[in-house]
Amino acid sequence: MGTSHFIGIRLSESSDIVGRAESLQNELIGESELTCLAFTKLQRLHITLAVLRVEENTNVVETFRASGISGKIPILVSHVGSFGNNVVFLGLEPNPDLNSLAFNLEAKFRHFLFKPSNSRFNPHITILKTSQISKPEYKRSIQACVTHFMSEIPATFEAPLVHLVDRIDLCCMKSAPPKDGYYEIVESLYL
Repeated sequence: MGTSHFIGIRLSESSDIVGRAESLQNELIGESELTCLAFTKLQRLHITLAVLRVEENTNVVETFRASGISGKIPILVSHVGSFGNNVVFLGLEPNPDLNSLAFNLEAKFRHFLFKPSNSRFNPHITILKTSQISKPEYKRSIQACVTHFMSEIPATFEAPLVHLVDRIDLCCMKSAPPKDGYYEIVESLYL
């Protein structure tokens, strides 16, 4: 069974972050209209803390409720980055509290993790992802646009965006999205 759920920080309710993502997506469309095929929907913007594989009738919700996570976390969205020419994202300033949250979640959900993390946590907000493009010629064209875009764009923002994380959500990736276009939220924890 593949991935089915994730624990994340919903950012689609932050008008500043959505505005910055939309602005960057519009700049990418200026490179090529094909790039819009690889965009993350603005109503689905989030930071993934853990990706889970959940079987039927498991106690993942109970584990989530009992995780004991607390404390609001301010984050700073400060730059644009990429993973090669396959992903473009809004990047965050290093944040020990956010890293600790992800580490604690990974420890509590180790039995549900899709794959345990062997690398350091790299929180980001994906705005473009080429893995969802099936036509190789479109994918190559978008990757070329990403390479050019990343060589031209300033590395950091003049003024970072500040967001206070006060909730994390257990979300289902496999269900139909609700009317607001986000993922189905199975359970929320308020920090």
